[in-house]
Amino acid sequence: MMELDAYRIAERFSRLSADQRRSVYQKVRSQGLGMGQFPIPRRHEKKAAVYPASYAQGRQWFLWQLEPESTAYHITGALRLTGGLDLDALRSSFESLVKRHESLRTVFQANDEGLAYQVILNDSKLDFSYNDVRHVKSESRQSHAHAVLQEASETPFDLTKGPLLRVRVVRLAEGEHLMLVVMHHVISDGWSIQLILDEFVTYYRAHVQGRAAKLSELPIQYADYAVWQRHWLEAGERERQLDYWRNQLSDEHPVLQLPTDHPRKVEGKYRAARHEVVLPTALERDLRQCLINI
Repeated sequence: MMELDAYRIAERFSRLSADQRRSVYQKVRSQGLGMGQFPIPRRHEKKAAVYPASYAQGRQWFLWQLEPESTAYHITGALRLTGGLDLDALRSSFESLVKRHESLRTVFQANDEGLAYQVILNDSKLDFSYNDVRHVKSESRQSHAHAVLQEASETPFDLTKGPLLRVRVVRLAEGEHLMLVVMHHVISDGWSIQLILDEFVTYYRAHVQGRAAKLSELPIQYADYAVWQRHWLEAGERERQLDYWRNQLSDEHPVLQLPTDHPRKVEGKYRAARHEVVLPTALERDLRQCLINI
């Protein structure tokens, strides 16, 4: 009963005007309650395709405007697939994921003030490609495949056009493939990668077996969360959180001079390198077992 009442309050709250929400927020706070104690309701009207961006998406939009060629916020996940692979089923599985999750077919535009809003596309073409490198000499095959995947990972996304999800499949040999999934952080996060892969497996298995995938209906979409978040923060929660951090951080913010090997660069630009090390098979097996037991 308590959960049902909380949901009804949340629904009614979302239907109020901005001034009315602020009044309700003050009353809720006076009773010792907060936004985290109320569920996220679904949007009332889903015919529209334009919704406000979440605050996290707003930050990503701002950073992308500064450096549209940057790949710093690309989220990637790669799998090595062994055995028979049904390429049509694989592609159909990702198409089903895009259809299921609105965020995977979302792009962004700016309003008159330059602030981002979400545009949820009814139909978004999957950015998918398949490369067969079996014709490449065996000693160069891995590096050729790496170049294909690196290009997909390091090609910037256009947040205004999309799609903001890429899938690349490379065939190395008979029964051996590499699959790379790249998403922009504006539509996903590290936790979501595992969810995407789990649902991909469910869809793929269903496609191969010629049946419908058994996935429960999503209670909300990300745009529902974005609307819910803005309603609460603009009703007064934003000021409460800002006041907390102002008190915690005070007015002085000296630069932290942490002990490092090299002095801080004024321009804040750094270069990095990657070194690959081949571990003995036994050590690799033991390390994997340690990770599983954590």
